[in-house]
Amino acid sequence: MLDRWGERYFTLETGFRAFGVCRWIHTSIDSLRSILARQTFDRDDIESIRVETVSEFVRDFNGPWPESTIEAAFHIPYALALELHDKSSSSGLREEDLADEELKKTAAKVTLSSHASADEKFYAKKLLPARVTVALKNGATHSAEAEIPTGAPGGPAFGQAEIESKFLSLVTPHIGEANAKRLMEALLKLEALSLREALQFCAVA
Repeated sequence: MLDRWGERYFTLETGFRAFGVCRWIHTSIDSLRSILARQTFDRDDIESIRVETVSEFVRDFNGPWPESTIEAAFHIPYALALELHDKSSSSGLREEDLADEELKKTAAKVTLSSHASADEKFYAKKLLPARVTVALKNGATHSAEAEIPTGAPGGPAFGQAEIESKFLSLVTPHIGEANAKRLMEALLKLEALSLREALQFCAVA
């Protein structure tokens, strides 16, 4: 507990989760999103999607179609299919999506394989390397790769605006937009609230 006391602060090593799936999958999603940000095509234009990543991920995050949102949180093809159907896990996972036949068709286009240097980077440096290549029916291919997930220390930023947006998208369906905004504002100034005010907002939640 006292190692590097006053020098190492674990808060600085804490990240925010941009997506509602296993953290180890996030760089695959980031890579696909990078492609979608640069290129314009419809999902029907896609011939195949190849994900090259850590061999452990290839073994554990593939396989049969998930039967629950818990299984879905550990399934790379499912997570990527959600992105292509505008149902991103950034807003959570939904049971009804598990029965979406179009999602299944898109996920079936995703194949996983081990990346040449991914295992070493994962085990030695704790990185999460993933390379995604989208092949289109017209013969074009587009690739992108990532090693540090969005929101993780050293990775793409997941700032105040993104955190607030995620909070509102997850909380609003349960307590309404007005209450969600009031609760967020209270949490952002939590240290300045009196105990009575804090308890009032807890009652709202």
